[in-house]
Amino acid sequence: MSDEGINPEDDIQRDDVLAAELSRGLLTGDELAQATRRVRIDQTFVDLVENCDIHFSTLTDGIALVAPPKGVFKKIKADAYPESPKRIW
Repeated sequence: MSDEGINPEDDIQRDDVLAAELSRGLLTGDELAQATRRVRIDQTFVDLVENCDIHFSTLTDGIALVAPPKGVFKKIKADAYPESPKRIW
């Protein structure tokens, strides 16, 4: 029997991608359930997720905060929740 097709580095790369997807909130369904389960039992995977959290949190460090234009939240609210017709009673 040959192990030529088995490459442990593939598992490591898959774990990196899975940790990044979990960190960004991109997983759903079974993938999310499995990754969440792994976080509870696999410290190495936890470390990968935490490293991703740190990495992604620093991506916006150089971007200055900008206040939204006046009235934008009222417009969003009006578009998202149009008023119901007024009731007579």
